[in-house]
Amino acid sequence: MIRVRRRACLAVLVAGSVGCARAQTKIVAPVIALSMPAPPARALIPVELSEPEPADVPVILEAPAQPAAKVSPQQPPARPAAAPPVPAPTAPTEVTPPAVIQTATETSEGDIEQKIRATIAAADQTLKSITYRELGNDAKLQYDQAAEFIQQANDNLKARKYALASLVANKAAEIARLLKG
Repeated sequence: MIRVRRRACLAVLVAGSVGCARAQTKIVAPVIALSMPAPPARALIPVELSEPEPADVPVILEAPAQPAAKVSPQQPPARPAAAPPVPAPTAPTEVTPPAVIQTATETSEGDIEQKIRATIAAADQTLKSITYRELGNDAKLQYDQAAEFIQQANDNLKARKYALASLVANKAAEIARLLKG
């Protein structure tokens, strides 16, 4: 009985290995080289250009151009008789200075800085009102991200990068509002 089991196990192993050997053989597809087709012949289409006939357009006749004076190679070209008179200088006109583009002044910088600081303070206050332990894993990640945004906003505010500070402070406030909500 033991010998029968050994033979059966041996037969299964041999059959399994033959199956593995068959599975490992690679089938190579024949390589067929395709030739590049010739480009299509160019079709030339005759195009007739015709001007539309104007119905109510008045015809304006121009005076015939004067023929150019013939200059012999021995004679120098003719000079104009006199230069046209220069108009008398008139009273100087008042020149308006170019428009000045006003950048952020100290008062507007102060206003901007106060708004950003208020946004940062509101976001920080909202985060402090949230109990961190009660949050789920995703909410904890969002809380940490909002705290990091507040820190970045403060750093950018110190570096006087108001646009970036405002953007990051608004992100922190929005995340804090969503966590609170």
